[in-house]
Amino acid sequence: MAKTGKDREGSYHPPKGRPSGNGHDVASSEMIEDVVAYAENDDKLLSNAIIRHPNRNVNKREIRTQKNDVPPPNSGAQQPQPGVQAARMEEVQIRTGEDFNTLANRQYQHCISVFIPTHPSGVEVNEQVDTIVFKNALQKVSAELKEQNVGAEEIQRILKPAQQLLKDDVFWRDQSRGLAVFLADGFAQYCRLPFTPAQDVHVNATFYMAPLTPLILSKERFYLVMLSKKQAQVFKADAFGMEVLDIPEMPNGMDDVIHFEEKDDKNLFRTGSSGAGKGANYHGMGAGVPDDKKNISIYLDEVDETLWKEVLGRENCPVLLAGVEYLTSIFRQCTQYKNVWPESLTGNFEYTDTNTLYNMAREVMQPYFRERAERACEEYGNKSATSLSTSVVADIIPAAYYGRVSTLLVRKGDQLWGTFDVQSNELRVHEARQEGDESLYEKAIVKTIQNGGEVHELEPSSMPVDASLAAIMRY
Repeated sequence: MAKTGKDREGSYHPPKGRPSGNGHDVASSEMIEDVVAYAENDDKLLSNAIIRHPNRNVNKREIRTQKNDVPPPNSGAQQPQPGVQAARMEEVQIRTGEDFNTLANRQYQHCISVFIPTHPSGVEVNEQVDTIVFKNALQKVSAELKEQNVGAEEIQRILKPAQQLLKDDVFWRDQSRGLAVFLADGFAQYCRLPFTPAQDVHVNATFYMAPLTPLILSKERFYLVMLSKKQAQVFKADAFGMEVLDIPEMPNGMDDVIHFEEKDDKNLFRTGSSGAGKGANYHGMGAGVPDDKKNISIYLDEVDETLWKEVLGRENCPVLLAGVEYLTSIFRQCTQYKNVWPESLTGNFEYTDTNTLYNMAREVMQPYFRERAERACEEYGNKSATSLSTSVVADIIPAAYYGRVSTLLVRKGDQLWGTFDVQSNELRVHEARQEGDESLYEKAIVKTIQNGGEVHELEPSSMPVDASLAAIMRY
């Protein structure tokens, strides 16, 4: 292939190609002289030469190609957006140990846990008290993240799902007694709580789980049987509330059970049409029409029979009676269920709302809910002279991590900050919270639960020893 331009000897070779003009014109003598001069001297420029800037863009063709690849506006193609996107808020239920562990095991650079009391009804809902409290909590979170030198863009991204929740009026009109919100970069969940938590905010490397422990540790249940001549209602209750049970077979008051007919043999004829499904029943009552007390006994016997068949035959938890004194007294005599609570709610509760009735029942059942904690305190006392019990924090924290704690007793309101390194078995405790610290009490609670132990949070006066923590060891 012929070369163009100067060769090694300095001779000039003009490029081949179609000549200008009609192909018959001859180059002018001036042009030839200029070309010869350029060939002999590199520094001499042609008079008609086009000079290009030395900093010119030599990749224009590549840029044009890239521009041609960009889809036109409204073409339907999604443009890639750099960075982490704000998470979408989701509701989560904490009902089992597995649910608890799933949330507890999550780790992010900044885990935000927000707990606030909420209101299912009342003037607080109309005045948006809960939204104001939540807004203040988010402002506190933002300030704490700024103190940890988190960038404004990341803070905005983390809090965006919560800010959107703040504007949801329907959400705030459908609350229970408490709300827990968990936020991180790319993560957002909330949990409605059936109890009232202490208002609190935590920012750490893991979510703060201690306030959620009642959801999985409260195992106590009981039934409330509300008795009157017009109806018998049954409620199923636990540590957080109660609900009425729909029992179609339950007699709809005395009139649904007691029917009198004069018979030659003076027997009482009773139809059990809506009772336990027995059909017609004959109860010999002797001569004459039975008195009101016996009628009530027949009615309550039918209630008890229905309860036994539909509910209590498979249970052993306590039953609390509510009603006027003579009704509850007769029911105690006729019931075949053995675990009837010795104290009753005395009065007429036909028109009492469920929440009020539950609060009254919960107060009566307090000893029942304290039983497990009291047994744990008694066990701690029995083992206090052995190596299987301790109130030394430096012993309890590592033992909780390593699965040695069987029962942990925690004094309400206390807090301890520090760190524990599982690999080196090194515990560091600080009087005041320092950067990177965790709540050691909260970690002891979580680790005890995750390792199958029991946790009881007690009032200071109920602790078996004057200490923030007390533990019963497995070994």
